[in-house]
Amino acid sequence: AFPPYLFFDGVDDSLLTNSVDFSAGDKMTVWAGLTKSSDTTTALIVEMSATWSANNGTFAWGLSAGASNYFMALRGDTLGAYFLTSFAAPITNVLSCSYNIGAASLATEIVPRANGATPTLTVDQPAAGTGNLGNYPLYIGRRNNANLPLNGNIYSLVIAGASYSAAQISSMEKWVAAKTPITI
Repeated sequence: AFPPYLFFDGVDDSLLTNSVDFSAGDKMTVWAGLTKSSDTTTALIVEMSATWSANNGTFAWGLSAGASNYFMALRGDTLGAYFLTSFAAPITNVLSCSYNIGAASLATEIVPRANGATPTLTVDQPAAGTGNLGNYPLYIGRRNNANLPLNGNIYSLVIAGASYSAAQISSMEKWVAAKTPITI
């Protein structure tokens, strides 16, 4: 049995942290084990800042309405984002993403993985630019605790203000998978 750590009903459930200060660096790694229950509406899984697409030094993960995808975004002084395609709901995944605002291209600024492998990616926004991460609240399950609610479960969520080796990322993906109803 894998009880969800967080259950989101797609209506009004969400969590908010106080500001989390990642401003000393430009690298971040995020892992999550989750089930998305619907593809019918745009939803936010996790985002740093109430308006991540406008505030420098932010990131976000979400789902697009009517599409079988996830998106992973990073904003330095511009916006970079990928769609991870072919993930039709209902589906359970272990996702991870390494972020590096200081990297030379989108392919090295945002490095997503799904179920321990590189997924099929479609560019949404071309590059994250430059700068450091910021000092913002973290929103889980809804944008700004107000809209774009997630319909699904989060079994684990790990956010670290650092980059990690491929072996360390894989090890954490396996740890997350052990808490999620999926084998990778």
